[in-house]
Amino acid sequence: MNSAKAKIFTTKIKENAHSLVGILKQYNIDSEVITMNDDFEIHTQESVADAARVIINKHIKKPRSANEFPQQQLLNQYKATAIIAILLIASFFMTEFGRYMDNAKLFYFSDVDYIRSIKDNRLIEVAQYTNNMDQINSGQFWRLITPSFLHKNLVHFLLILTFLIQFGRTIEETSGRTYLLAMCFISSILSNFLEFKLSNAHFGSMVGTIYCLYGFIWMRSLIDTKYAGKLNQIVHMFMLGLILSGFMNIFFINNRFGSLGDLAIGVAWGLFSAKFLPQNRLIPKKKIIY
Repeated sequence: MNSAKAKIFTTKIKENAHSLVGILKQYNIDSEVITMNDDFEIHTQESVADAARVIINKHIKKPRSANEFPQQQLLNQYKATAIIAILLIASFFMTEFGRYMDNAKLFYFSDVDYIRSIKDNRLIEVAQYTNNMDQINSGQFWRLITPSFLHKNLVHFLLILTFLIQFGRTIEETSGRTYLLAMCFISSILSNFLEFKLSNAHFGSMVGTIYCLYGFIWMRSLIDTKYAGKLNQIVHMFMLGLILSGFMNIFFINNRFGSLGDLAIGVAWGLFSAKFLPQNRLIPKKKIIY
C-alpha cells in the first residue's frame, strides 16, 4: 500500500480500537491501530478515509447529555418526524376518525356536499363529490396535501403512524430533516394528484407517502452502507400486505394508484441519490467474513 495514511479515529480504550478495525475489515477496508502516548489511533489509507469515518460513526454510541431526558433527545433529534406525526394524529381526532363530515370535507382534494336525512331516528349522511379542481384553482392549495391526513379506519391509521415514525426517523437521522420534509411534501402532492386523475375525489391516507419513504430506504439500503440493515423481511411483508389491502378495499381507503406511483418515485429517488451523490461513491460494499 503506497498511498498516504490518514488518522480517522482516536480512543483511550484499546479493545474499542481493535473492535472498530474488525468492523472496517468487514467493508474490505484495511486499517491499523497506532499507540500514541495514552491514546489508540486508527489509521487507514487516505483514499478510503471518508468512507471509514462514516462506518465508524454509524457503529459508535454518541454520549447523551446528563440534563437531557430520552424523550427530549428523541424530539430534538427527530423534529420533522415528530411534527408530521403530531399533524397526523391531530387531523385524525379533528375529524373524529374521519366521521365528522363538516371538518373532513375540508381535507378532501375536491369539495364535498353531504345530504343529510333522518331514517328510523338515525342521521344518514350521503356524500357527493364534485371531482374537479375548482377549490384548488380558487386558492385552497392545502387540498393538494391534506388528503394524506385523512384516515377513517383506526387499524390503518395506527399502521401508517408506525411506519411513518420508523421510516421518518431513519431518513431524518441519515439524510437530514430538510430531506425528509421535502420528500413527504413532494410525495403527498404527487400521490394525491395521481389518485385524483386515475380514481376520484373520494380518497385519503398517507399510504402513498409511506411507500415513497419505503422505496427510498429500500433502494438506498442496497447500495449505501448508511442505510444498510434499516429494513428487514417483516417490514417488506407488511408493506406488501398494506398495498394489497388497498386494492382489496379492506380498510375502505381509496389511495391505490397513488401508493403505486409513490412507490415508483421512492425507488427512483433512492437509486438516483445513491448513484449520483458523490459522498456515496466512497462507501464500499460490506463483505461477510465470518
